[in-house]
Amino acid sequence: MKFTSLRPSLLAPALPVTLALVLSTLCSVPAAEPKTGGESRRGRADRDRSTESVRSGTTTAPDGQVAITSSDRKWDEKTGTGTLNEAAATPDGRVSSREANLTRNPDGSITARGTFTDFDGRSYNYTEIATGPSAGAVVRGKMIDEDGAVSTYETTTNRAPDRQTKRTTVITRADGSKETRVEVLDRPKVVAGI
Repeated sequence: MKFTSLRPSLLAPALPVTLALVLSTLCSVPAAEPKTGGESRRGRADRDRSTESVRSGTTTAPDGQVAITSSDRKWDEKTGTGTLNEAAATPDGRVSSREANLTRNPDGSITARGTFTDFDGRSYNYTEIATGPSAGAVVRGKMIDEDGAVSTYETTTNRAPDRQTKRTTVITRADGSKETRVEVLDRPKVVAGI
C-alpha cells in the first residue's frame, strides 16, 4: 500500500471522537473543598474516582455515507490511566474501529497510543497528545501505516451553542498534501462510576 492511498476518512471516526472523550471528561477538575487539617473527603473521592463514559456522533465515510460513531472510555483518576474503544458504522455495514491506552502526563496533557482500522480493513498505529481545556483543546499526533509512511494531524475543539462539540482535524500526509475534516459530537454521558 502506498501512503498516498490513505483515505482521509481514516481519521474522521478515530481522532475527533477520542479528543471529545478525553478532553471533555479528563481536563475538567472539580473545585476542591477547603482543607481543615488534612485532605477533604471530596478530594480523596475525586482522586480515587474511576468513571466510564460513552459518546456518539456522526462522520462521513470515504464514499460519502454518514457513519454513526460510538465511543466507550474508561478512566482511573487515581492512576491517571484509561482505555478507549470506539467504532463508526455506515448504513451498508462497513466499520472503522479504534482502541487506545490513555495516560495523563505530568504537565496534565493526555497521551493516547493505539491502533485503528479504517473502513477498508487497513490497520495503523498512532500516538497523539491532547493539551488544553475541554472547551478549546488541541490534539497533535502522528500515524504510521503498514508500509511505515508517517502522516501528522492536528485537531482543534470548539463548543457549539446546542452543547455539541465541533472537531476540526487538519491532516498532513507524507507527500505534503493536506485535508480538513469536521465532525460534530453529542455531549458525553457518564454511564458508570466504577
